[in-house]
Amino acid sequence: MRAITITVEAFGPYAKRQTVDFRDLGYESVFLITGPTGAGKTSVFDAMVYALYGRASGSERDQDTLRSHFAELEQPTEVSFVFDLKDKRYEVVRAPKQMKKKSRGEGYTEQPPRAELYEIAGEEKLLLSSKIKDVNETIESMLHLDYEQFRKMVMIPQGEFRRLISENSKEREEILQKIFQTYVYEHITTRLKDESKELKESISNIEQKERDEIQKLHWSEEDKEGIASSTKALEQLEEDLKQDEKTVEEYQGALKEKRSQLKTAQEKYYKDKQVSEQFQKRDQYEQELKDLKQYENDIENKQVKVQKADKAETIRSYEEQAKKWKQEKDKQLVHIQEKTKKLEESQNKFIRTEKTYQEEDKRQPEREQLKEDIQKAKQDLTKVTRYQELKQELNRLEKQKQEKQSVLKSIQSEKENNQKLVNQLSQSTFESQSLSKQYYELESKEKELKEGVKQLYRLMDEEKKLSKLRDQYQQVKQNYEQAKADLEAKQLHVNTLEDQLKQHRALSLAADLTSGEACPVCGSLDHPSPATLEGKDISDHTLQEAKNKQQQGEQHLQKLQDQFIQTKSEGQSQRHIVEQLLEALSPYLEHAPVQEQNREGQKYYWEQQKASITENKNHVAKKIQEIEQQMKKLEQTQNKLKELESKEQEQQNQYQQVHDKWLGIYTKLEQLEEELPETNRDAQSLNEWVIYEEKRYKSWIQSFEELTKRYQQEKEEKQKLETELTQQKGYVKDLEQHEKKAFQEWEEACKEKGFETIEEYQNAKLPKEELEMIRKQVEEFLNKKQTLADSYKALEEELRDVEPPKLNEQLEIMEKQEVAIDQLYQEEQQIKMRIRDHERIFKQLESYIYDRKAAEEKYFYMGELAELAKGDNTYKLSFERYVLSAFLDEIIVQANIRLDKMTDHRYQLERSQERAKGGAQSGLDLEVIDHYTGQKRSVKTLSGGEGFKAALSLALGMADVIQAHAGGVQLDTLFIDEGFGTLDEASLEQAIDTLKDLQQGDRMLGIISHVPQLKNEIRAKLHITPSPNGSSLAFSFQ
Repeated sequence: MRAITITVEAFGPYAKRQTVDFRDLGYESVFLITGPTGAGKTSVFDAMVYALYGRASGSERDQDTLRSHFAELEQPTEVSFVFDLKDKRYEVVRAPKQMKKKSRGEGYTEQPPRAELYEIAGEEKLLLSSKIKDVNETIESMLHLDYEQFRKMVMIPQGEFRRLISENSKEREEILQKIFQTYVYEHITTRLKDESKELKESISNIEQKERDEIQKLHWSEEDKEGIASSTKALEQLEEDLKQDEKTVEEYQGALKEKRSQLKTAQEKYYKDKQVSEQFQKRDQYEQELKDLKQYENDIENKQVKVQKADKAETIRSYEEQAKKWKQEKDKQLVHIQEKTKKLEESQNKFIRTEKTYQEEDKRQPEREQLKEDIQKAKQDLTKVTRYQELKQELNRLEKQKQEKQSVLKSIQSEKENNQKLVNQLSQSTFESQSLSKQYYELESKEKELKEGVKQLYRLMDEEKKLSKLRDQYQQVKQNYEQAKADLEAKQLHVNTLEDQLKQHRALSLAADLTSGEACPVCGSLDHPSPATLEGKDISDHTLQEAKNKQQQGEQHLQKLQDQFIQTKSEGQSQRHIVEQLLEALSPYLEHAPVQEQNREGQKYYWEQQKASITENKNHVAKKIQEIEQQMKKLEQTQNKLKELESKEQEQQNQYQQVHDKWLGIYTKLEQLEEELPETNRDAQSLNEWVIYEEKRYKSWIQSFEELTKRYQQEKEEKQKLETELTQQKGYVKDLEQHEKKAFQEWEEACKEKGFETIEEYQNAKLPKEELEMIRKQVEEFLNKKQTLADSYKALEEELRDVEPPKLNEQLEIMEKQEVAIDQLYQEEQQIKMRIRDHERIFKQLESYIYDRKAAEEKYFYMGELAELAKGDNTYKLSFERYVLSAFLDEIIVQANIRLDKMTDHRYQLERSQERAKGGAQSGLDLEVIDHYTGQKRSVKTLSGGEGFKAALSLALGMADVIQAHAGGVQLDTLFIDEGFGTLDEASLEQAIDTLKDLQQGDRMLGIISHVPQLKNEIRAKLHITPSPNGSSLAFSFQ
């Protein structure tokens, strides 16, 4: 991704629309972002991050506070960012939640946040997304970076990556977690831990189940406690089952033998029992035959009675026929008497009804007239009722009109009062905009003064340091010059001693010269001026001591020279810091009516100025708060006024509707009044008359109809009774003749069957049920007597030579055999029950052991993995930390490439391989290798400048690693915020060279810094210029 343009409006310190076109840089891909503190240098990157992710770059910057305090109320806050990505150009536009002037009416309304993403193709812009969520997801998908990764990779904030050097292992882990999103590995560790715990609990539960099953065994407590393991219990149980099965077989054999003996005894018993029963039957038959003999006479009498009853039964039909004719005749005579009486009553009743009918038939005209009167009254009633209903509706509408008119007047009065209040509040809130602008100006001035006072304090501290360094410099310089003079004296003394030693050697040679012999030095034979001794004799030891002192002086001078150079360098750096602070404070110090070097006076003056501005700001804020309350009240009143206008219109419409209804009903009443009857216009009385007369008419008609019907019915009934009475008298005469004939035939039949009189016949008759019962008793007696005689004779013959058996002795033997069998059976069932329980326990225990071994085998691996993953291992390294350490190794490799250059091959970062002490985790501790000493030490021992180099190297290395893991997205834009003030000149040059190397591959680099040397080194600058109306920005090139 490469930034093309960034445009802001009403954003941060930028009130007016400002655009940074990075294409203006041309081939200058490294540029400096410069400007006073608080002018808005970091806000350039804030705008870029906000456009892409809807959030600012710093954790303390809230998107709701991004709106510029310098902007007008009507001016919207908006950020537009154009960038290239993979040969395509895109534009993202965002606006935060803000207040917007209403399009209609007065006041403001809240505008929701907005985001749009376009693809730019030539002169056309294609909308890709217009929803905030879609825009966020699309950009993350395109860049393969989330908010945290982008901000760590593209922007190196103030002090952010120093934390990677200074923080402990745990905090370094949190930083890397956020950047590389390694929470999934933590989740895997937790999952392994949970599964391991579940397996351990499962094994414990299975073992408890095994113990529970062992307790269910039919063993003694001593045997149960002696079992070493579930497997041993299973083996012992298997042996017990085999032994119990053998015991069951033995019991089954014994039971079979006992049951066979019992069966033999039972067969003999049942056979003897049958013989005993035969003896009992024979005795019983004999007794029953004796009992039957005393009933023989009674049976013979019953036989005679049955014969007579059978003869009387043949005559019964003649008797019934005669009685039937007599009963019918008597019945008909009774009917004739009843009908005769009924006919007389019917004739009298018909005479009365006929007279009443004739009288009512003559009143038919009266009934017709009453019907016509009722019809006319009903018509009048409908009109009167309608008239009264309309009159009631007219009165109701009249009342409703008055109510609507009263409500309308009330609304109009309230509306007038609210309109007056709106006018008053509008006048009082007229100054709100100017006060807001004044407040923001005072707030900006207060911040500037606060920052100025803060910088003044720092300047005072830095000037004290500079003064101290100057004194130290003068002392070191004096010592250096004194040591230099001492060394020159020592050098002169050594030279003098050397010359004297040479002269002494020449004298020794001269003393040995002989005239005419060659000189050992020059070879001359002539010696005109031989050397002579001057001064004392000088030895080699004396010269060596002088040289040693000279060497010590040189070493001391070199040490003082190094101290002098270091002190001078520190003084120059401190002077640069003071000059930088003086430059930043120059706008404040120029206007202070205090002597330039009177820092205490300047501090007091600006604190007084700040206090005065704070007081004015608070006063203005109080006024703004009052006006905001009035504006809120104004908005509420305006809304209330709109509601009243709506209610007024609604009430007017309702009043007009009621009036139209009232007018229509009034017209109908006038028309209907002409059609009403002149006499009775009361609906209630007229309705009562109609109801009464209609009821009387219906009752009259109904009575006449019932009378007519009764007249016809009585006439027909009288005629019918006369006819039936005549017919019934003829039928009685026929019945008398049939009765006489039937009695003659009955008497003749009795004589024929041997009954002299009808009375004798009556005595011989028996009821049918009684006759059948006597006949049956006779037959049963004869049959029973014959059967008993035959059975007694047969048994007597059968038992002639047989002895009665002894059954009681046989029963005692069988009972003893059954008790023995029951005892054996119970013992066998107990063993079988034990076998069934043990077989079930065997299977269950076998299943539990199998499940436990499977769980233990799984736990062997899962538990080990869980322990390893959570860091309970030799290296004290968790799974997530292992992954993070791999990322950290990649970062260190990339960081060392730059750190090696910035430290002139002195330092190299390395991840510590030492195990952490106590319960701490290992793997993320950093060490630095110092090639000057050849030793490793903690990164926390690095100085401020060295620490910045290491932090910058780590930051750049991390950017490379994140980019490599971001799907191959090339990020050609990088920002660095501050940090260079801690570097000396040489380190600063090394850092700048390293940063310039980042230009390879056409990468654009923006540096936010106040270091003067950077201004000289970097040609392209983005100047941020603050003003009371907001900041502005523009590129410049040296």
